[in-house]
Amino acid sequence: MKYQNYLNNVLKLLQDYRDSVNGVKAIYDSDKAKHDRELKDMQGKYTDEYIKEYDSKWRASNNYKDMLDKERAKKQKLANHNLDIMKNQIDKYFQAPVSADFANKVMAIKTTGMRLSQKEFDLLQDQATSYMERRLLNELARTSDSEEKDGTYLQLSAEVPDIDSVYKAYNSMRNNVNTAFDWYCGDNLDLKEYIGYESGNFAHAGNVTHAIKCFDIEKNDSYKNFSKVMDKANDILKESDKTSLTDDDKALINSMLPDYDKYPSVAKLQAVEIAKSSSKMAALLMLDERYNETVSEALES
Repeated sequence: MKYQNYLNNVLKLLQDYRDSVNGVKAIYDSDKAKHDRELKDMQGKYTDEYIKEYDSKWRASNNYKDMLDKERAKKQKLANHNLDIMKNQIDKYFQAPVSADFANKVMAIKTTGMRLSQKEFDLLQDQATSYMERRLLNELARTSDSEEKDGTYLQLSAEVPDIDSVYKAYNSMRNNVNTAFDWYCGDNLDLKEYIGYESGNFAHAGNVTHAIKCFDIEKNDSYKNFSKVMDKANDILKESDKTSLTDDDKALINSMLPDYDKYPSVAKLQAVEIAKSSSKMAALLMLDERYNETVSEALES
């Protein structure tokens, strides 16, 4: 899952939005300072009651709500686009199919009651490069007994990505991003009346306070935790780096796609569809000079 660039985009958009809000606040401060000077000039010329009533009716000359809404809509839309791409990558990661070859091996072992050594199990685990393949392997380990030649009992277990922690971390990160966009009103909360804040609403009070922390990866653990669980999930199913295609790889690609020489456009379109449905095939297709550029661009979009 190539999530880091998209996360960086989101964090950059958050910072840009914060700068925009602070820019609006600078205009507001100038507007408010002008009003305060006007109130000061009224001292001694009007009664305190009149000055107080005049102050209560004062409204800023600029429409700060519209200014904030405009900045938020533009940047939040782009941020959510990047968040959606990350969500799509996570979904594909956990929905990656089980290869027929791997499924047949697991079924044969289970059906025959074959006992695996630790080394045999480790080799089989290395072949399990999708989430569901690891789940199948772990289920095989759970229902199988195994022992070494010396009679030592083995507790076999496959390392499986924690699907719940990944989605939980993603949702937490996304909620913090949207809290920042929806509720940030300046570090001193000076613009809170222009973002839908209701005085006396405890939920709103908590949101505007928490929003300040949603811009800082050092103060907000959701971003660091998301990166941590994503990196761990990637490492578990990381395939050995392959730099070139074998003859078998080329034959497999050719068997799955139309003749490239005759139908290059159709072959590329189908290559993209296959790459999106299988991380294994995506890795192979990106090593094929005929398809690498098309597939790479499609997976990044």
